[in-house]
Amino acid sequence: MTPLAMAVDLGWPWWAFMTIAVCVGGASLLLLVRVASRFARGVLATLLLESVVVAALAPALMLRSPHMAHPRPGMNQTRRNK
Repeated sequence: MTPLAMAVDLGWPWWAFMTIAVCVGGASLLLLVRVASRFARGVLATLLLESVVVAALAPALMLRSPHMAHPRPGMNQTRRNK
């Protein structure tokens, strides 16, 4: 059976992944407009689509994740419970 997805837990907050995805998407869009090669445009369009999906899903999926409710020692912890 082939895996459909792969998850990597870096311990980063959702907004870090969203920021990276937005930057990659912006760079892809900028290059997509400037590049003439069909192959390069296909690769850039794929990167753009992936970055939009990651930026849209990261907050929803990471806030519901059970391991994000209990951060590991050493992680930057904010005051959630007062």
